Parts: sequence; C-alpha cells; structure tokens
Amino acid sequence: MKSNRPILILFQTCILWLVSFCVGLGARHEASFPIQVDDKFSHQIINQQAYVAQKYATVDTNRLFNFNAYHFVKNNKYELIELGKAYLQKNALMYLEIVNRSSQRIELVLEASHIRVDELECYLIKNNKLILSEKLQRNKPLYLRKNPYVFFSFPIEIAAHDTAKVVLHSTRNYGLHITSLDLYRKPRFFEHAISQNLKSIFQVIYCFIFSVVLLLLGFFYSEKLMIYAGVMIGVANANMFTIGYLYDLFPFPSFLQLNASNIGSFWILGLNVFFHPFAYEVVQTIPINLKRYTLGAKILVVLNVAVMLMHFLPPCNLILFIITNSLFPLTLLNTLWAIYHATLLFIRGKRIDYLIACLLGILPTMIKSISSYFLVNQESLSLNSDYFTPFVVIILISFISFEQLRKSLIFRKIHESKMVILKDDLETIRKNEVENIGRQLHDQVGNTLAAALGYLNKEKIDVSTSKKILEEAINEIRLMSHTLVKDDNLSLTTKIERTVEQYNEFSNVRVHYHDFSEGKINQLDSLTQQNIYMILKECLLNVIKHSKAQEAFLQIFEQEEGFRFVVEDDGVGFDTSLEGKGIGLLNMKKRATISNLKFNIESNSTGTTTIIETM
Repeated sequence: MKSNRPILILFQTCILWLVSFCVGLGARHEASFPIQVDDKFSHQIINQQAYVAQKYATVDTNRLFNFNAYHFVKNNKYELIELGKAYLQKNALMYLEIVNRSSQRIELVLEASHIRVDELECYLIKNNKLILSEKLQRNKPLYLRKNPYVFFSFPIEIAAHDTAKVVLHSTRNYGLHITSLDLYRKPRFFEHAISQNLKSIFQVIYCFIFSVVLLLLGFFYSEKLMIYAGVMIGVANANMFTIGYLYDLFPFPSFLQLNASNIGSFWILGLNVFFHPFAYEVVQTIPINLKRYTLGAKILVVLNVAVMLMHFLPPCNLILFIITNSLFPLTLLNTLWAIYHATLLFIRGKRIDYLIACLLGILPTMIKSISSYFLVNQESLSLNSDYFTPFVVIILISFISFEQLRKSLIFRKIHESKMVILKDDLETIRKNEVENIGRQLHDQVGNTLAAALGYLNKEKIDVSTSKKILEEAINEIRLMSHTLVKDDNLSLTTKIERTVEQYNEFSNVRVHYHDFSEGKINQLDSLTQQNIYMILKECLLNVIKHSKAQEAFLQIFEQEEGFRFVVEDDGVGFDTSLEGKGIGLLNMKKRATISNLKFNIESNSTGTTTIIETM
C-alpha cells in the first residue's frame, strides 16, 4: 500500500489541476461588454472585453474616429490578446469601453503586458476624436512615465455615470505580437505593482542563490549534475529579467537580430539546451538505450542552438519567420521528451522526484496553451515563460542534485576504502614478486653461476659445459628482468605481443598467440588490463620454466559478456592440489580477485590449461 502512495498523490494533484482549470474556464466566459465599474470595483482582467481591429489603418488624431472602419472583432481569449506575428503585421489596434456606474469620479489604471509589445499608445476618444493620453516604449525612462513602473500602465479618469472609450495602438517588431489587459482601481494598482516588483525581486534573488550554491558545490565536489542544475537555473533566472526593465536599458547592437524584444525567446531556447545535460545525468541511472537517448538529445540541442544562433544574424523577414514559428514546437518537443523519460525513470527506477519536477514545471503551461488552442480557435500558440522557473520546481531540482551529491559522496567513501585495501593488496603482491625474484637470483642464478665458476676452476677447463651453464643463467636473468619492466602506458594487446616475442627469442617453448577479439580487450579498464597481463605473464613464465613443454598457445575470445583468455601447453603438468603453495599462483589468484575475474587451472600429464574470464 505504501508503494502506491506516491502514485495516489500524483493522481490527486492532476485531478486538482483539471478541476481548477475547468472552474476557471467556466468563469472566463461570463465577461460582458462594455466593462462595468462601480464603487466596489477593484480589479478585473479585461481581455475578453477588448476588440481587435481586423483592418489596420494609421491612427489619425486630426480626423473623427470611425469604429466601423477598422472592422473590430471581440477577443475571445481570457488569458491574452493575440495581435498576430510581427513579420506579418507590426501594428495593431484595440478598442474597449469602460462605464462608470457610480455617482462619483473613479480613477483607474489600465495595465498592459509589455513582454511581447515594444510600443503602446493610449488614446481616449472625446467628441469622436482621438486624444493621446500617453505613449510608452520599452526603454522609456521610468521618471518620464505617468506611472513609474516597468510594465505599461495608463491612468484613466471617468466622471460619474460616464463612459471612457479607449483605443490602444500597439507596435511589435519581433516575434509574436501578444498582450494582456488588466483594469485596476488606482489604489489597488499600486498595491499590485509593489507586490509584483517584490515578487520579481524575490524570484531573481532565490534563483541566483540556488544557482550559485549549486555551481560552487558542483565544482568543489566535481559533481556534474549539480553544475548542470546550477547552469539551468541560471539560464531560467536570466529569462526572468525579460519581465523587468533590465534588458530594455541594455544597448543591443542594431545589426543583430537579438534585442530586448526577443531575448526572452533566446533564453527559453537556452533553457531547452541546458536542460539536456542535467536530464542525461538523471536518466542514465535507469536501463534505457543510452546511445539512442544521446542521439535524440543531440538532435534537439542542435535544433535549439541553431535557432539561438539566428538571433545573432542581421534582421530579415526570413529569420523573423523561423524564430517566431520554431519556439513553441521546439519547446513542445523538449517537454514531451522530458515527461516521457521522467515517466520511464519512475516506472523502471522507482524515482518520482524527477517526474514531479517535470509535471509541476511544464504540464501547467502545456495544458493552458494546448487547451487555449483547441477550445478557442486562434492561429498562434504561446508559452508563458514564468511557468518554467517556479519556486517548487527549483526546490525539486536542487533536491535531486543534493540527493545525487549525497549518494556520490557515499559511493566515493566506499570507493576510497576499497582503493586503500586494493593498494595494500597490490603492494603485497609486488613485495612477494620482488622477494621471489631475489630468491631466484640467490638460489637459481647464484647456484648456476657458482656451478659455471666450478667448471672454470678445474685443472682441465670444460668450456662447453661452462658456456651452457652461463647461457642458462643469462636466460634466467632475462626472464626476471621482464617482470621488472614498467609498461603501464601500453595497451594490453601491445604488452602481450611484446612479451610473447621476447619469450620466443630465448626460450625453448614456442608460444603461439591469437587475439580473436580483434583488440577489443583494450576497452577494459586500466587496472583490469594490468592484472590480466600480469597473470598471463606469470602463466607463460611457469610454462617456460617448469612445464617442459614444446609449444604453448595463448588465445583470446570475445564472449556475450566479457572476454576469455586461455593459455594451454603440452607439458608434463603438475598436481593442482599443490597450486596454493606457490607464491606465483597465490599472486595470480589475488590479482584475479582484485579485478573480479574468473580464474581456473586444469592440469594433467598431457599439459596444463589456464582460463581467465572477465565478468
């Protein structure tokens, strides 16, 4: 029952989203025209009470205003007013009427979203003529505005039982031409403006703090996931400045497509790009086809980067067309990609945190955009970038990063402990090998040279016998010297080939070598390669010194899972029940254990077979 609890919570969350959406949808169609205000009026979203001109004509303040000449059509979207696409039509007209039903003068403020509007003029119709109330551009200094706030806002005063007729002339040079209209009572507007400014400042600060902390910890602990999370949140934070006033004051070069009007789309594409390294570090823990995942992620990254680079090209209608119409499809593809793999991570890896982060950060936007498209028939579809960086999503991303860091630190500690044990084992093996060489020098080489010296000290010197004994001593020294040669930087195949060639030069045993894996054994990690090499070298050394064989075969085979190394000889064999007593055999077994290798020796009177298998 406890295992189903996360699924139940997720299901309940989705139901709440759908219920809230349906309730909101029902309330959105109760708007009436004209807009009614009275003493109790405080705030209202008035997008559905606005009319949009289907036939645009230049605003002329010297002539009487003819409402029918512009073919105004009522806007039928609650969330926004779509005025078209800038590359098709840069200018648009909106019309609305506000009726004061109270017995006293009312001071109102009309607020318009400026994220996808570059210039907005507000006209009041008096005696059928247009009177300019105020003209606002994105970069107009705050102290020159009637309401000194970053978003577009116009003061409107309406006498008792009077009607204000308002015409808005909007201009957009890049991307989608979209706005949203809110009507406030003046005191309520100031409260709203202050709260929005504080909210924006808070969002920027907490995003900055999370980004810096994740980046610092990521670099300090060399944790890629935290670095990618910090970069991703930093890009989201950069996108938040499009809501404020920062980019409007920045002097963008006029010869580039990039400017304050479309930098928001640039950062959203950047978020699409930097999401993928973070997602890869998360999903690689589940059993999926990483090659196919990497290929798909690379294609999405290349597409997004290509559109980002177009922002740095000179302005032209073709570039405007591509940027405007590619933002939503690319973001939708990234969204579906993220949710699909987050679901796989939940199903196969039993991790729900990444899925919740994706659903909370992405799903509300997609539900809103897609439902807006299907329920209200409009041509274009837009995304509200504010949804990409909510506080809860950043908390979840940070939680995922810190949880990964915790697991990584635990793994590193366990790994360090194993490395200490491994270092001790390798040092023991090396010490045993050095002691063995010293013993061989004293017992075998020393005795051989002493015997040669004895034959030379006879009254009748036996030169041929002395020469044969000295050659045996030289070969013994050669065999031991190869054990001391440092060749860690060479590949495993190269080291094996050189060893076989050297042994064939001065030994009586002919060693035949065949690598049927075609060099794939070089893909093994360096420690495993070194241990396999030392085991094979010890095997061949034993064959040459003790087996009395004529031929030996070293063969390498590729298996479904790993590789198989086989050393065979036609010697006299040995008693395998005594194999644990030799230092060389003990070292071979210990090296096999260190690298998790299967090690087996079979021997009889017709020869010996040693088998090593990787797992």
